[in-house]
Amino acid sequence: MICPNCGVLLPDDIEVCGKCGFRFSEAQEFGKTMVEGEITGSSSLEKTIVVEEKEELKQTVLFLTSEDKPPFGWLVIIEGPEQWREIRLPDEEGQYLIGRDETCAIKLADPAVERFHASLRLKGGRLFITDLDTDGRTLLNDEPVIREEIPDGAVIQVGKTKFKFRKF
Repeated sequence: MICPNCGVLLPDDIEVCGKCGFRFSEAQEFGKTMVEGEITGSSSLEKTIVVEEKEELKQTVLFLTSEDKPPFGWLVIIEGPEQWREIRLPDEEGQYLIGRDETCAIKLADPAVERFHASLRLKGGRLFITDLDTDGRTLLNDEPVIREEIPDGAVIQVGKTKFKFRKF
């Protein structure tokens, strides 16, 4: 499903957008719309092109344009329950929560991670990590952090999960 507020692509079974906090229970029924084409995390409905009305199905088919710019970087889990999972970070300013809670943009299955453990923030072309006052701490290159910029190639640890950060 696509968040009607920010346009990010989300799993079908969530109730709150992890990016903007939009609650789907408050959404209005917008009718039947089919979306075709490539959908990226930064697509928004402002960038759609209405291609055709399908009279027999009473649907509007929309083709979403994809962004040409590459992602800012990515995280790869190098240690922990979800080893080798890859998370791409879009090249747009924003904050991404890391934790076990359903509303986190980066939801982890690690029982040692708190519900809201840390946040990543992309601002001014730089990526920062902030520990959310956790008992388990957040480590950057094996050093505890409160708020630090993440350099390319750094290792981030939350709970028993270790991420390697690479910038494009």
